[in-house]
Amino acid sequence: MNLRALAIGLLAGQLWAVAQPAPAKAKPRPAAAKPAAAKPAAKAPAVAKPVAEQPPAPGEIREFPVAAIKLEGNNTYTAEQILAVAQLGVGAMANKPTFEAARDRLLATGAFDRVDYIYFTASDGKSYDATFTVVEATPFYPFRLEELPAGVEAYLKSKDPLFGPKIPATKEKVAVWTKLIQEKAGVPVVGKVDADSPNNLYVMFRPAGSAPSVAEIKFTGNSVIPSAALRNSINGVAIGTIYNETHFRQLLATAIKPMYEERGRLRVTFPKVTTERSRDVNGLNVLVTVDEGESFMLGDIRIQGRQLPEADLMRAADFRQGDIANMTAVAEGVERMRNVLRRLGYIGAVATPDRLVNDQKKVIDLVIDIDQGDQFMMRALKVEGLDIESEPVIRKMWGLKEGKPFNPEYPDVFLNRVRADQVFEELGETRSGVTIDRAAKTVDVTLFFGRAAKSKSVLKSAKP
Repeated sequence: MNLRALAIGLLAGQLWAVAQPAPAKAKPRPAAAKPAAAKPAAKAPAVAKPVAEQPPAPGEIREFPVAAIKLEGNNTYTAEQILAVAQLGVGAMANKPTFEAARDRLLATGAFDRVDYIYFTASDGKSYDATFTVVEATPFYPFRLEELPAGVEAYLKSKDPLFGPKIPATKEKVAVWTKLIQEKAGVPVVGKVDADSPNNLYVMFRPAGSAPSVAEIKFTGNSVIPSAALRNSINGVAIGTIYNETHFRQLLATAIKPMYEERGRLRVTFPKVTTERSRDVNGLNVLVTVDEGESFMLGDIRIQGRQLPEADLMRAADFRQGDIANMTAVAEGVERMRNVLRRLGYIGAVATPDRLVNDQKKVIDLVIDIDQGDQFMMRALKVEGLDIESEPVIRKMWGLKEGKPFNPEYPDVFLNRVRADQVFEELGETRSGVTIDRAAKTVDVTLFFGRAAKSKSVLKSAKP
């Protein structure tokens, strides 16, 4: 094929293509019809469903305000104190973790052996009612603060909602207070249970280290009795002893108070006892403030009892109306009254003084109640340790005859007389014994002579 023919063929092909009708354009696919929007239905009145009827979604812990809290089992602590520690109150938002945290805070104080709680949906369906049941740790003991700066007790009160005059001596509670005291005092502190006596336990908080002893005692406020006399009376029993206030006050009561009562100062008190570190030795200086009070006089004196020799009793007592109310002398006089009755055979006589104090008149009336009991008579005399020659002489000397009121002082007085009169050239140990027949109200006496019989001592004299 030549070139001319080729060109004519190509031109004819183009013309044919042009003459062909154009292909119809594909119509776009209509979009899917959107569903007609639903018309909103008429709203029904809203009705709140109770919380219990709306189960929480998985993992959800529903929180509602607390409508009411009830406390059970508490005796020492008030509900307000307990809820202050729990950090929970009416109106607070709460759920299970909230109640668990409140329980844990209470247990952490060491003041409770057990804390249980229960909560449930209140009647309004939108809040909780809760009940906490506690078991308080026991026993409770008083606490003492020793050698600590001023303000420690006030600090404890401000920091511990459970503060009170007594605390449970649990390890946790003592540790909580020890930490608080250290914060305030700025020194290491130890807390432990201590005792003045088996029935007087307490929890002591004091700086760490060995317990200090009493180095020196000073008195202030006294004028009736010089300080030197007061120190002489107490130093022998107090200096060098381990100091604690209760024990020291007991020493004041036994060593110092009687000195004032002998002077009629019946209302003497020791309102303040403080300590400070001694600068000279390793110990404490104790400063005692004395309130001596006023002097009292004896007023009316009465004896109560049946068939009593009142004149003899008052003569023996040797105190009377208008005397200084020397209570030591009164006690001694009442004992002499009792001895008068005992010498009359009333060996179980009891005399109890009751003092009626008139603070306005500064007078003490005495009522001495006496119960002489049964009267006992002398029955038989037995002598042991003497030979047949010496015993009759002793019996002849014996002056307490059968059927007479028994004087319990007489047997020993008699033996002392035998020794003083040198009845024997050699006289060993002597003693007396009595046998009481309470049913018959009689007394038998036995005199025991020791070495005199064994050495066959020679009777020197026999004074009747």
